[in-house]
Amino acid sequence: AHNLSDAFCQKIGREPTPINGFDNLSAMEIDANDDMEKMQQQMVESANAGSEDESGISALMAELTSSIPGIDEAMSFSELMKQVQSLDYDVVVFDTAPTG
Repeated sequence: AHNLSDAFCQKIGREPTPINGFDNLSAMEIDANDDMEKMQQQMVESANAGSEDESGISALMAELTSSIPGIDEAMSFSELMKQVQSLDYDVVVFDTAPTG
């Protein structure tokens, strides 16, 4: 299956979603690209609001975040850890796409 929504034949979003037919199984699909875009947008907004030195650093950081290999998986893992810390699960499986 392409993703969890396809595998379980139901819409799964970025929040933990109970899986139909199971009492103790939830899933979530984190969109790393969306997270990266939001972070870059925040950096751009910060750059526009700051001094010339701050805007240069923010622009550089925005550029770097899109060029660091594996940053999307790191962002996904960060989001998953936020959820894990606030919720009570016995087991957490973190599955990412294979990388080349």
